[in-house]
Amino acid sequence: MESLGHSFRVMNGLVLSHAPCSVGILVDRGLGGTSQVHASDVSYNVVVAFFGGCDDREALAYGMRMAEHPGIRLTVIKFITPPGITLAFGAKLIGITANKDRKEIKIASGTSPDEDKQEDDQFWSEFLGVCCKSEESIVYEERLVESRDDVVTVLRERNKSNLILAGRMPPVVPLLHGSDCAELGPVGSYLASSEFSTFAS
Repeated sequence: MESLGHSFRVMNGLVLSHAPCSVGILVDRGLGGTSQVHASDVSYNVVVAFFGGCDDREALAYGMRMAEHPGIRLTVIKFITPPGITLAFGAKLIGITANKDRKEIKIASGTSPDEDKQEDDQFWSEFLGVCCKSEESIVYEERLVESRDDVVTVLRERNKSNLILAGRMPPVVPLLHGSDCAELGPVGSYLASSEFSTFAS
């Protein structure tokens, strides 16, 4: 991402500003390869990093749709913290909106913290119901994290996956101290950086 230059980031920002639907930005590290693959030959490991919030719920919903393909194995990692600690780990959460405004991230707009957590819990319950029926194609794990470094460690364990899906503005501390790709959010900008991986898209 660092080497692609300003024009791609401007285009991403315009799409995010004007799209009337959910948008995914793919950082392609060879996901599709150079030749067309027949649908029956697809064999991918897809990971969803779930921290909570409306963007992560959307990423998980997309991952669940992908897992309907018999050649895709979906692993969902739910990040949890000890009681009394949030995923912000004491930091103020700042997100970059599509028009480059910086705003503090608290919860999904129009909801209270309790409502947002209730939506996460309800969606997670629905996911568990689907997971139980999916045999081997969907697995999940809960990972206890107590710091930013713990989050980074868990993500690095998955750097040989084919694809990692992450919401744009989850309620988690930024994983990079500075990013040229802040519009991708705290997790996405880390996953797109050279600090993360040369394998996972």
